[in-house]
Formats: sequence, structure tokens, C-alpha cells
Amino acid sequence: MRERIEHVSQSPDRSRSDIVIWLCSVVLLVGVIAVLNLGEVRNLGARVRLLGGAPGAIPAAPTPTAIVAIIVAALIAVGLISARSSITRLPWPWMQTVTTGATFGWTMSLAVVRAFPDTGGTAATYAGQRFIDLLESAEGGSRWLSLAIVAALAAIATGFLNAGMQSLCGSAQARRFSIVIALSPLAAWYAEGSTVLMVVLVSATLGLAAMASERGRGLGWSTSLGVVAGLLLCCATLAQFEGAAAGVGVLCIFFLRRRSLMILVAAIGLAIGLVVAFVAGWSWTRELSDASRLSQRQIGVYAALIVVSAILVFASSGATMVASWRKLRCTPAWPLMLTGLAGLVFTFAARTFTGSVMGAIAPWIALLMVAAVAPRIQGGTPRGPAVGVAAASAVAALAWTAFMSS
Repeated sequence: MRERIEHVSQSPDRSRSDIVIWLCSVVLLVGVIAVLNLGEVRNLGARVRLLGGAPGAIPAAPTPTAIVAIIVAALIAVGLISARSSITRLPWPWMQTVTTGATFGWTMSLAVVRAFPDTGGTAATYAGQRFIDLLESAEGGSRWLSLAIVAALAAIATGFLNAGMQSLCGSAQARRFSIVIALSPLAAWYAEGSTVLMVVLVSATLGLAAMASERGRGLGWSTSLGVVAGLLLCCATLAQFEGAAAGVGVLCIFFLRRRSLMILVAAIGLAIGLVVAFVAGWSWTRELSDASRLSQRQIGVYAALIVVSAILVFASSGATMVASWRKLRCTPAWPLMLTGLAGLVFTFAARTFTGSVMGAIAPWIALLMVAAVAPRIQGGTPRGPAVGVAAASAVAALAWTAFMSS
């Protein structure tokens, strides 16, 4: 035991190397974009901005509203990072309240900076299109209302994902992760189409599946949570096709905890949702085929976008993403990371990607960063992300949002 403690105490701090690797990924991204064929756009800056859905090649001056929003987002980031020790020591309900409130402010601020509308990075399905119609009707009265709806759903997703982390990893890692997810790097792109609806449904599915698999819960509670998790999985797929990737996480959670019967319970909830959708006239084969045809393009350009998106996952997320992948083996929350990876693969393999690359990868970034709060070795004390790593990631989020929105 003493040797193990000495090994942990002598393990080097990797925060500087994480920041260096992240900066190298940014340089690599710019170099790849300059070399690969991404279409007719020749200007390098315009090519980079097109990844975020920026409509023009000539940067526009930031509006006073955007400047104020950036300042507010910066203050939220500084407050969370500087007070994270106090926040993580709060009672769980209060900590959830603080971090979900911070998520609302952070998402709202970044969405305001990204002022122009977009149809989304992936094709919406039945429920997703109804949600887009709802946002458009709300925006007809006030754009602030539609952005508030997006920010509120992002905050709810934070609460569910925190609950899932607490169930899988324990309170210590979940409390540290609450700061990471509250400052999600690509929160500005949650406002694209039905992205935020899928985010909250995927987070709820994973969170409820984790709680349903806990030992010691009564049969009624476990069964109810499992059925609801399966039903929400169906709803996530109805929001956007790649929402089905949450099913990978659900299976892995039940496999990790050896709750094979819960797989059947969740399947019952999924079947109920599919039957209701079928009766309502929804055909996933027809809609998936239509969505795939919408995204047909030159094979070379599409392959280049896949390469760029893989690098963009690291370049846009800051050093926190690097730290997460470095400590992947040390986190019990690997089902969440596998869900994020499956979502990215499905998005591009099924060719449901239709526009902004940022919008396509945004829903999965938070899931891919869960290991950033894991211990350096298995069974060790949870650490991270370091203050420098968290600050670098927040700066990266602000910089990318401001640059992509110009």
C-alpha cells in the first residue's frame, strides 16, 4: 500500500504536455485544411470558418451584444474554475443547481455570440423537425426565447449526465466533471437544429440507465428506470438518427454491472416507443435513406471532412480532451466515452451529416471528456482537470466560438 501511495505522489503532472498536444492539434488542423480539398473555397481563414457554419469568407466586426456575451461567458468560466473547490464541496443538490445554472449562462452566452441561424449539422427526424418548428415559432416572437429554450435543455442535460457520472464513478469524479461539462467547448452549436434535443435525450438515457443498474434499488424502481431509459433511447433516435448511439452506452452500462435482465427491460421501453412511432406513421428506413441522399457529395471532399472532424474533436475541445483520452483506462465511465465515439462514427458513416462540422460533433464532445477527472492510475485518487488545463479549454471554447461566428 505504501509503495502504491508513493507511486501516485511521484507521478508527474501532465497538464503542460496536454496543453502542448492540444496546441499541436490546432496547428495540424490548420495544415490539413490548407492541404486537403474541401470544395471551392480557397481562402484558408474562410475554410476554417466554414467548419463552424460561418456564412461568409469576410469576417464581420463583432456586435456589441456579442462582445457583452463573450465577457459574460468569460466571467462564468473564471468563476467556476476559481471556485471549483468550493463548488465541489457543496451538498449534491446545491452543486447540481450551481452547475446547471452555470451551464445555462454559458450556453446562452455562446449561442448569442453565434448570432446567425443554421439548419443544423445533421439531418433531423420526426421529433427533431417538430422541435425545429417550435424553435422557429419561438424565434418569431423573440430570438432570446428560442436561445433560452436551448440553454435550458442544455442545463437539464448537464444534470442527467452528472447523475450518470455519480452512479458510475462515484461522487468525487462526478463533482469534478460537473465543472467540465458546464463549460462544454461547443455549446454554441447546441442551437443548431434539433441538436440540443438529442443531447438532453441521450444524457437522460445514459443517466437513467446508470441509475437503473445500481445494486440495492428496489425492483420497481429499477424496472421503471430501465423502461424509461429505453423509451428515451427511442425518442433520441426520433430527434436525430445518431441518437441511436446511446444504445451502445446503455448496453455497456448493463454489461459493466452484470445486469443482463435490465437489457430486456430497456428493450421493452424501446419497443413501446417504436410501436407508437410506427402507428404515428414514422418509418426509420425511409427517413434514414432520405437523410443519407441529402448528404451525397464528392467522395474526396467527404473523406477529407472525416479526417478534419477527427482532428477537430481535439483542436476544438482544448487540453481537457487530451487529458481524457490519456486517462481512458482509469475511468469506470468508459461506456459514456464509447457512446460519444459511436455517435461520431454513426454521424459520418450513415451520411446524415449535412452542414456544419462543428454542429455534427458538438453533441458528443462532453461524453468524450469524462475521463479527464479520472485518477492517474486505476484505483488512485481522482485528479483533474488541472487549473491550467481547464482554463486553456475555456479560452479555446471562447476563441473558437468568436472566430467561427465572424
